[in-house]
Amino acid sequence: MSQRPGRPELCVVQATINRPDGGGASLIAFSTSVDGPNTPFARAPWQLSLVAGYIASLRRDSTPADVESFTKYLTGRATAAVPAAVTPYSYAPLHDRRVTCLIDLAFTPGAGTTGWPGVSLVVLEQDADGPNTWGRVQRRRGYLGVVSYALLEITAEQQHLADLARGGDEDATRLHSLAGEVRTWVTKIRKSAKADDTLTQAATVRRGIRRS
Repeated sequence: MSQRPGRPELCVVQATINRPDGGGASLIAFSTSVDGPNTPFARAPWQLSLVAGYIASLRRDSTPADVESFTKYLTGRATAAVPAAVTPYSYAPLHDRRVTCLIDLAFTPGAGTTGWPGVSLVVLEQDADGPNTWGRVQRRRGYLGVVSYALLEITAEQQHLADLARGGDEDATRLHSLAGEVRTWVTKIRKSAKADDTLTQAATVRRGIRRS
């Protein structure tokens, strides 16, 4: 498996959430368990899938992102098949050598009239046993870009687990099945996001034609 037998991997999910009324922004952060056993869920593919789920919940409920809903969504999945990062985190993750994955989100008021939030994403990863160097950085902007990247990550994870399972890793076999379920879920979210994005672009084209 990809998790290391020594120091556990630690994933921090933090979000800067701008209030819809323009009254400033709030920063909130959670981490996977610091003291618990090393699990594969303290990694980007799994936690990004939950981020995609939260974004989709905002679209479904036609509500803007806020600290309360973000907190409720994650804590409500503390004991789910894919456990969310739920431990309050109050450190500086960029300078915390324990952190192997940082998912940094910024939410702004909704994108157009579709109900999807405005959102940008930065994912930073580093080796738990190496120097304090962020060796991998990924950036995405917009709800479709973030959801698409979540799908890309969980797809790659499923393929990686398939390779391990073929080598006789029983844990990988179990996780491969779970990754498949998560990938199906995120695929549906991405399909919905793409459909709304297409409608938005079409509406923009129509408005341009009317003005010409």
